[in-house]
Amino acid sequence: MTDQTISVISVDHPQAPPRSKDRGGLDVVKRMLGYRTEVPANDLAANLSEFLGTMGSIVDRLPTALGAFELKEMEIALEVSATGRVSLLGSGIDLSGKSGLTLTLKKRDASAAPAEE
Repeated sequence: MTDQTISVISVDHPQAPPRSKDRGGLDVVKRMLGYRTEVPANDLAANLSEFLGTMGSIVDRLPTALGAFELKEMEIALEVSATGRVSLLGSGIDLSGKSGLTLTLKKRDASAAPAEE
């Protein structure tokens, strides 16, 4: 995976020029459509691994039961930046213009063998 890259389309571009004072033109169109950048696969893998490690320690602290209910599944929406940074999409984010990764975590059966890491 040394030289592999993954294309990321984002409204943020690492080399994007500063926003022009002119509110029209090509700059506005480019920002609406997004910029395509190539992110090194190793960088994205390292950032995703770090994020999941941190999220794993958070999920481990969640209660397994909530009254008569239990947590069986959890969905996490992530955004990948033009530089490969992985971030949790918080509330209030309009997902219509965003894309990224959606991870669905399913609670393991307690009797099942532990997953390999």
